Amino acid sequence: MARYFTNKKNTVNDYRSIRISRFRRDGLLIHDSNQWNIRWTNRLGEEPRSIDFTFEIDYGSPLSGRMTLSYGYKDRSTHVSEAVSQHIWLQTTVCNFGGHRWWFLCPFPTAEGECQRRVGVLYLSGKHVGCRQCFNLTYSSCQDSHKVDFLERYG
Repeated sequence: MARYFTNKKNTVNDYRSIRISRFRRDGLLIHDSNQWNIRWTNRLGEEPRSIDFTFEIDYGSPLSGRMTLSYGYKDRSTHVSEAVSQHIWLQTTVCNFGGHRWWFLCPFPTAEGECQRRVGVLYLSGKHVGCRQCFNLTYSSCQDSHKVDFLERYG
């Protein structure tokens, strides 16, 4: 029984996320160039992390663009702070009934270069930004369903 609980994976709820749908909803993907800021607060109400976004949209065919993230990162072991600037490519796909859908291309470093997986949500961990697969994240609902399977099998 203890083995099940020791193999628990991190969930998407444990990480801060950036969603392309929020940028589209707020109209930031309409103009040629935009700047925006997100601030996260912790449980004490302090602002431990702030990220500045800059968008550059190319209205060619197909639509594409680039987003630049600028944020500070402090290494917990050495207490050294550094400024991080990271480029994330944006891409669109054509929808069946007209229009288009925006996607991030995952910038997480791999042995071959970058992941480049097309995703709607990116997650932050330390100074890295990546997709759910790169960080090996799962959904909490998936883990809950395995608890039921375990209880049915051994309960």
